[in-house]
Amino acid sequence: MEPLNIFLIGGSGRSGTTVLSRMLSLHPDISSAPESRYLIDPDGVVDFYVNANAWSPYHYDLKIKRLESLLRDTGRTGLRDRLVTCGTYLFKNLPWKLRPRYMGVSVGAYCPDFYKNIDTLIDNLIGFSFKGEWVGMNGANRKVMHYSSPADKEQLSRLLGDFLRKTYRQINQRQNVRNHLEKNTWNHIWFDKILEILPESKLVCIFRDPRDVVSSYCNQSWMPTDPTQSAVILRDLLLRWERIKSRIPRTSFHEISLEQLVSKPEKVLRGICNFYGVPWSDNVLGINLSRPNFGRWKKHFSKKQAKKVQVILADFVRAHGYE
Repeated sequence: MEPLNIFLIGGSGRSGTTVLSRMLSLHPDISSAPESRYLIDPDGVVDFYVNANAWSPYHYDLKIKRLESLLRDTGRTGLRDRLVTCGTYLFKNLPWKLRPRYMGVSVGAYCPDFYKNIDTLIDNLIGFSFKGEWVGMNGANRKVMHYSSPADKEQLSRLLGDFLRKTYRQINQRQNVRNHLEKNTWNHIWFDKILEILPESKLVCIFRDPRDVVSSYCNQSWMPTDPTQSAVILRDLLLRWERIKSRIPRTSFHEISLEQLVSKPEKVLRGICNFYGVPWSDNVLGINLSRPNFGRWKKHFSKKQAKKVQVILADFVRAHGYE
């Protein structure tokens, strides 16, 4: 079987992960697919792996059901899901609680056997099932419980890794490419665990002036509107990545900045292709980088807010050479 190359992109969010993934997806030998979300989201593959030691019959049953539910939600491609995807514009202003979970992700559109892969994984993770329920359970599966003895971490990483590799290979085969690109914004803060499941994976981490990141955070529904609070969250994300870097192989990751990507795109992208081990293609230069919005924080923050943000992020501003 031909070796599978697994390329990851990660960053703090609002730092250029999306534009970088769009550029690399233009490479003729790299897969093109939207964020899959099932790798590092809560109740996803990595979450299941990380929390495997918190075992009891009830805990394991609940984790299995949550993992299967998330996987199936990210894979939906039925008529209802296609209608929802086509109607995304109409849904975009609705409250989150009224939107279908993982609206528009549809991994099954890129991997037709995704549900079969899920069935195989769940079967492998369950020792046996029986009729029963715990206090506090609800939903359609509350009268059926799944059981497995505490799993050995090596065995669990193998089962989860096989599921991911099978899915990635099928996506590659459908697109006639050899290299799989997985873009989830916070891949980097789980990369040490991802390496335990997929030791062959390689990560490109993209960063940006942290003050601009905070400025953008304040306009996102998933971050505070208060710059000081957003700065604290960003600081903690950056600190976590620094700790992870210190305990993983230096050859497994490559760092770039959005500012470098915009100012010298060919040089930066050639470096990424070299790191990933793929030949150069001019196709990756086919994205317009003329609107980077650098220095937005200077207009967005009041003097008082800017000072507080500077204090919180001072170490990172200096470390990356920003003014």
